[in-house]
Parts: sequence; structure tokens; C-alpha cells
Amino acid sequence: MDLEVDDKRYTPDYDGYMTDTTGTAMIFPEEKPETRYTLRVKGILNGLDWSDWFGDMSIEQDIERGETVIEGMITDSADLYGLISRLRNLGLTLISIEPTRTDRP
Repeated sequence: MDLEVDDKRYTPDYDGYMTDTTGTAMIFPEEKPETRYTLRVKGILNGLDWSDWFGDMSIEQDIERGETVIEGMITDSADLYGLISRLRNLGLTLISIEPTRTDRP
């Protein structure tokens, strides 16, 4: 569905952005809600303040399984990939990533 604004015609692209026919102007879609993710990594993270690495995400230890559970809101795929990159940089083994809820806390 095309949209006309100020004598320009905008068409939707694959990300939901509206791009004009020249490809230079864009109309951005409404803000997408954050998604809560739960990530499990092998090993127990303790003894340090991990907020520099994980921001507002909660970190809990699952002693029985020998895993750490990291949970929090992720705004978009770039944010998620950044978190995965930080886990890699720490040498942690990622066990699972699960979106757990799409509404705000």
C-alpha cells in the first residue's frame, strides 16, 4: 500500500519502513515493543558486578544445572546480537535463547 505525503509517494519495504521513490526519504514505522528474552549459559557467573556487561538484565544462578540465567528486555535484533557477542567475548557457552514475553514488565 503506497502512501503520499508532500507530493512524494512512499512504498513499504521489507522492514516496514516507507521509502520514497528516490530511496532517500523514509517514514519510520511505529515503535515495536520490546521482547523479554531468557538466555541460559553454561557455568555460574558470580563474584563480579555484571551490570557493565549486561545492563538492566537480571542474572540468576541455576546451581543444580550449573548454568546462569540472564533475563531482560531486548529492543531489537541488533540489541540481541550485541548481547550474544558479549557472551562470546566472555568465553561463555550459550545454551539457549528464548523469547518469554512481548509485553513490557
